[in-house]
Amino acid sequence: KIPLTFDDSPFLIKNANFVLLRELAEKTVLACEAPVNSPCTVRAGIYEMLSLLGESSLEVGNKRFSPIAPGIEYLRKNPQSSLSVEELAKVCHVSSANFRKLFKEYSGKSPASYRIDRKLELAKRMLESEKVSFTYIAEALGFESEAYFSRLFKACTGIGVTEYIQQVRVHRACQLLRETSRSVPEISEEIGYGDANY
Repeated sequence: KIPLTFDDSPFLIKNANFVLLRELAEKTVLACEAPVNSPCTVRAGIYEMLSLLGESSLEVGNKRFSPIAPGIEYLRKNPQSSLSVEELAKVCHVSSANFRKLFKEYSGKSPASYRIDRKLELAKRMLESEKVSFTYIAEALGFESEAYFSRLFKACTGIGVTEYIQQVRVHRACQLLRETSRSVPEISEEIGYGDANY
């Protein structure tokens, strides 16, 4: 079996963030090759790469989308915001119908679907990198409630939040066991399990 590697050869995609794309590709390959394969982590990595490639190929600077560029950037950076499409359209000096039409053409999604996908992407990152509660994530990302966040997460990813966290922890533990000489209790503590027998 020949391992996949990523050198410094240029990708043939204009304006792509090659450093981030390479990191995501390497992370996804490691997830594929992990002893305990986490389909959720692999899928998340692939979706992140596709999202990054999509953003690169549909430049906001494209004249076709320039009227709604402020709205696109705002939604990308602030998915938790409660600004309506009408308010975003007003900021862009276009009608809400035109904003929706151009946004769908730009992203392939409605502004509402894009906002939800972006929130869930950020939620996954928070779940993977931080020890935060569901309540905190729901509030920080502007979900109506913790229950709504949990239902939406499961509907969109196919697994519940708790199962996702467990998969991430198992993957992280396997990675630490391979890369370090730390003991199982130390690793268990780091990934959030007080009981090393878990």
